[in-house]
Amino acid sequence: MWQETTNAYQQQVAALAAGAVEAAVTRVRTVFGRVYYIKGSPDTMPSFDGETAGDTVRVQDASTLDIVAEWRWTGAGWERMQVSSEQISNLDVGKLTVGAAEITEAVARRLAAVTGEFLSITTSQLTVSEQASINQAVLQEIWTRIVTADDGVFARIRAGMLAANSVTGDAIAGGAIDGMVITGAVIRTAATGARVELTEDGLRAYNAAGDITTQIRGQAAEIIGGTITGATIRTSAGADRTEMTQVNGLRVVKNSRVVAQLSSSITNGLSLMNPATGSLTPVAGTVFGGQFKDKTYTGGAGAPNTGNRRYEKMDFTASPSGRGIVIVYGNFAAGAASPLHMMLACSKDTGYTNLVCTTGYIYADGGHTGGAWTVMGLATGLPTTGTFSLYPFMAAAGSGYAALSSGWSVSRLACAFIPT
Repeated sequence: MWQETTNAYQQQVAALAAGAVEAAVTRVRTVFGRVYYIKGSPDTMPSFDGETAGDTVRVQDASTLDIVAEWRWTGAGWERMQVSSEQISNLDVGKLTVGAAEITEAVARRLAAVTGEFLSITTSQLTVSEQASINQAVLQEIWTRIVTADDGVFARIRAGMLAANSVTGDAIAGGAIDGMVITGAVIRTAATGARVELTEDGLRAYNAAGDITTQIRGQAAEIIGGTITGATIRTSAGADRTEMTQVNGLRVVKNSRVVAQLSSSITNGLSLMNPATGSLTPVAGTVFGGQFKDKTYTGGAGAPNTGNRRYEKMDFTASPSGRGIVIVYGNFAAGAASPLHMMLACSKDTGYTNLVCTTGYIYADGGHTGGAWTVMGLATGLPTTGTFSLYPFMAAAGSGYAALSSGWSVSRLACAFIPT
């Protein structure tokens, strides 16, 4: 084993011997090429070209003569050589020196001890080459320390790495929890204040004061809340149902056919199935659309205006059903004629052919000196849009039903129309 001497005489002799050896071996030829020795620093590059590929230049420190760099001629230029692991495989850590300072045995042991314990190491600091290997005992030790660590940071843990593919704990926090089924006693958006909670009792929504504003109770099959908003709310998906939508409003469906509808898109809001037409018909006018017209005559203005009749044209708003109840009232003064027969009626035109209702001729022995009657009937086949006209009238006849076109006059005619 080499040992550095501290004897001054021996050191002087060694220096002289080294100078002689240096001059003798400056150029040494080997089977791999010529070897050159030059003085310089680790960054010194040869200033001359090599003769043959493989020639080597070793740079020596001018003071210590230690080899601080090595270059190899490639045929085209000098290439810096690296120290391989084989060259230092038997190097004793206790003999490592830094500059001129020697690493003591105690320091070497401390370095080895600290390095073996690893104060802190990450996977990015580990490099595994094709020739590297870790025995089974080391792998088992690393795995044991990972899964039994009190605290750790991992890039990703797969479900298969967990016992029974599950995580159990008093509190689990995360940005997102994705899965097919989440089962728990309480699932909520917040612990207090405005929040939504899902429990075994159902789904509840709370306002900022902690009051329940909406609740769905599974056991009781109830939905409790001030406002329920949705695209479609219905009792079932079957052929017989009641449903509510934004477009169609509230509809009653029977055998997949709408029989009643309440919607803002319908005239006056409400429609019902019309058995006669088989279609929905707005009925607000029928229920609330009764119409009344009347005409009063003074100073004999109610005298007959066609033959023995006095009629008055009265206009009404059509009902989508095209029918309605007609009620007619008439009052007359006899004048000089005192008719034996008087009639009150209503027609769809100015004649007798389209009568809606009539009293027929009413006979009075000795003649009518005046009177008032009311008659009612059902008008059908009326227009369903726009307006239409009815013609209430009174007629007079004498002996043998002879028409009386004068000598009497109407005091008042009135007509009411109630859509059905």
